[in-house]
Amino acid sequence: MAKDTGSKTLYRAYRPSDWGEVRGQPQVTDVLEKALKNKKIAQAYLFCGTRGTGKTTVARILAKKLGVNDADLYEIDAASNTGVDNIRELRESVQTMPFQSPYKFYIIDEAHQLGPGAANALLKVVEEPPPHVLFIFATTEPDKLISTIRSRTHHYPFRLVPPGILTAHLESICKQEDVKVAKGVLPLVVRAGGGSVRDSLSILGQLLAGAGSDTGRRTGRIGRALRMGPGRGDRRLAESVHDSARPGFYVREPQGMEVRRERQPAALLFQPQEGKEKRGRRRIQ
Repeated sequence: MAKDTGSKTLYRAYRPSDWGEVRGQPQVTDVLEKALKNKKIAQAYLFCGTRGTGKTTVARILAKKLGVNDADLYEIDAASNTGVDNIRELRESVQTMPFQSPYKFYIIDEAHQLGPGAANALLKVVEEPPPHVLFIFATTEPDKLISTIRSRTHHYPFRLVPPGILTAHLESICKQEDVKVAKGVLPLVVRAGGGSVRDSLSILGQLLAGAGSDTGRRTGRIGRALRMGPGRGDRRLAESVHDSARPGFYVREPQGMEVRRERQPAALLFQPQEGKEKRGRRRIQ
């Protein structure tokens, strides 16, 4: 049965609420689950990785497993709380006891955007946090977070979700939404999503929203447009989906590092490749 998504986007409607629902991050979820079982929880964690891979979601699940309720869960956007005064308020806040939970749980999102003064002001609390306080620093750029904070956290890297896992996840959601998607469309969505669950679900949601009542035919048309763009209308569909997706996709280098490979603009995808003109087919590179 489909979830009642209402006005919610797919990635909000299908946001994981337990370890088993998190896709493609066993190196994080398995370790945290064992740490909970052994009652060996650190007071400061650093979750890093590209956007849409589950950093904030896993932080919320950890808070839930620790018995933290909404009144004691604080999500702070570092991008809009970069000043020293903001951090001073936080330092005062951590000294008070939680309302109804064993911990006051702070998730600091985009932590790399903390200004130098703010980061240094926060350092003292991270060095010697009260026993009832737990910090999660979530960031896409851990190298920009000051080293003195990084060295005082347990570091968990979030990886890009493999295509097979992500495709199976999208198939499951389509079944729950009672939607039939033409063969070959979901791999294209996964490619456009670049290993990000959130971006892949956003693209899928856009396709389903534009599919209308004849979902199978419409998504098939979009799939054909993304592959080769045979007509003007299909080309517009492909460009709108392609250009709203991630600005690049990722590959794994031999050293194991995930790096961005910039995509071509959508319009270039419809230029015939050398040796393909006679067949009348135009492929995504």
